[in-house]
Amino acid sequence: MPRPVNPNSQYTIKLHTTGGYTYASTQPPHIDPTTGKKKYTYKHWGTIDQNNKFIPNTLYYLTPPEERAKLIFPKNWDLSETKKVTILFKDLFKQRRSIRKYKDQTVSEELVLEALNTAAQAPSAHNAQPWRFITISDKKVRQKLVAAMAEAWMKDLVKDGVLDKQRDVDFCVKRFNDAPVFIVACLIFEGMHTYFDERYLFERDLAVQSLGAALQNMLLFVSSNGLGACCFSAPMFCKNIVREVLGIPETVEPTSVVLMGYPDEKPIEKQQKEIGEFCFRDTWGKQF
Repeated sequence: MPRPVNPNSQYTIKLHTTGGYTYASTQPPHIDPTTGKKKYTYKHWGTIDQNNKFIPNTLYYLTPPEERAKLIFPKNWDLSETKKVTILFKDLFKQRRSIRKYKDQTVSEELVLEALNTAAQAPSAHNAQPWRFITISDKKVRQKLVAAMAEAWMKDLVKDGVLDKQRDVDFCVKRFNDAPVFIVACLIFEGMHTYFDERYLFERDLAVQSLGAALQNMLLFVSSNGLGACCFSAPMFCKNIVREVLGIPETVEPTSVVLMGYPDEKPIEKQQKEIGEFCFRDTWGKQF
């Protein structure tokens, strides 16, 4: 007889070590769209310190409370950090930085999938979820894409009369090829409202805002899990080239590349404007 499945097993928290880090994880089932078979993928909810204190990550806090309540933690774990939502998020927002240099260390597929799933939990206009992501693990495909984008960039530089940037281009090519994770973010318009006047542009703006929210989710998740990432807008300047290399339909807009990996740099603290410089009260320009 087949072994009975515990209905709570997909919510049971266990330790999972990958990439040199230990995570508090569940292993829920899902159906592989390619094979139609059931697969189990790790979902990381945070880390556990030497005192059995659970440290939640962004995925934990972005998950609806009713879903979080289903998680079954070991009885001897300290869950006090789950009560500090405001403090933890405030620190996360302040500490997140764009990381452009990465260690030569593999990022697990589980973490990449979680980053993508967290991105997909972002709010979107009409709940259209107008984002698509292409993860490129084939080195030949990546090198072909990066070379094509670099060539387009050089042509733009020549057109602008800038002839001394070959070193910068070569540096970026190496950075793009060496990053452990390479993701192309795309914008689609399925599910957006259709208009045949200027409102079409408004709907496009809504889709762009939605994709931006998804990318922010991804970047925060990455930062909260000890990874670093940076979002580059290179595809915006050569959309047709990116479409051709990756077989992207004409109706889909490649907008950005997200590089991801374990940080090998510590950027300096960014200078933030004072709140009075970007916030007004009641009317434009009135001091906040």
